[in-house]
Amino acid sequence: MTAHFSVDDTIWVFEDLKKQAAKSIFEQHVLSFFYKLHKKYGITVSFYCFEEFSGIHLSEMLSQYKAEFEENSAWLRFGFHAANDYVRYDQMPPQQAGEDYARIIKELYRIVGEQSIDHIPRIHCWSGNRMALYMMQKSGLKGVLCAEKLMRSGYDLNALENLCLQLTGFYQDARTQLLFLKTHMRVENTPNPVEDILRCRKKHIEIFTHEWALSDMEKEKIRALCKSLSNRKVQWLFSADHEESIWIK
Repeated sequence: MTAHFSVDDTIWVFEDLKKQAAKSIFEQHVLSFFYKLHKKYGITVSFYCFEEFSGIHLSEMLSQYKAEFEENSAWLRFGFHAANDYVRYDQMPPQQAGEDYARIIKELYRIVGEQSIDHIPRIHCWSGNRMALYMMQKSGLKGVLCAEKLMRSGYDLNALENLCLQLTGFYQDARTQLLFLKTHMRVENTPNPVEDILRCRKKHIEIFTHEWALSDMEKEKIRALCKSLSNRKVQWLFSADHEESIWIK
């Protein structure tokens, strides 16, 4: 079994580093939490980022930690989420979606380095039709993570494509070769994630939460998940690096 963890709605980790004038990225409490999980269990984590939220903007974030981020890019990466929390990429011209992706990835290159980019993100509210995703693909998008529930898998997948996604864990667009990967668990919506993950018999599992949801209680749930998956000899990875692991039975 393989697994990958991700965190949506990310921007505060960068703001904290700026405010703290930290000497290391792991002085920031969220990054420190996941660093300890990586050292103990081998977790790989992607943070999917807003460009702007509540008056905070990626363009204001520091680039002085870029080398340290790249040194940890084997397990810690960052990717696109959205320009802000109210944008919907199925309700705007596809060209704007492509421009947003290119601009945000450019900022992330500056902050965390090219090696630290995850090009299979979860787009905010799973929004974006096929043309919007195609425009993002021009700036490096390889695929997207879909929802954990059938009713909202998103990205304008039709009924047959959605069925393929639910049965196999993935769908690949024949024209663009973009991957659509199923998410299996949203931690903050799962009272007992360890029990739920024990029932999951998929070859690869995608687990996620949100930056705003990382309370002490949620962190304990994530620790318990990592311990359970470690007992099952899970291999943590990034889907973009190991596409052969995505062809799920």
